Amino acid sequence: MTLKDIILGLLNRTDIINYLIILGKLCIWDCRKAGIHPDFNIFLKKVKIKFETEKYIANKNETFASFRKRWEAILGKLL
Repeated sequence: MTLKDIILGLLNRTDIINYLIILGKLCIWDCRKAGIHPDFNIFLKKVKIKFETEKYIANKNETFASFRKRWEAILGKLL
């Protein structure tokens, strides 16, 4: 990835990658506001929370197939 990709996102991607870039930026911002150094474990915890929330919503709305397609790039690492 280039700096431009991180700032703007990957324009040709429709999977979870752009979402994770935004979540990473949010994690860095939250750490900065709290006065702590960013930590990858903090980021992973945020990703897991978002994953579990979207999974619950997908199960409730019976849209698990689209949920699975969206998260398939990292699904095996989160389960």
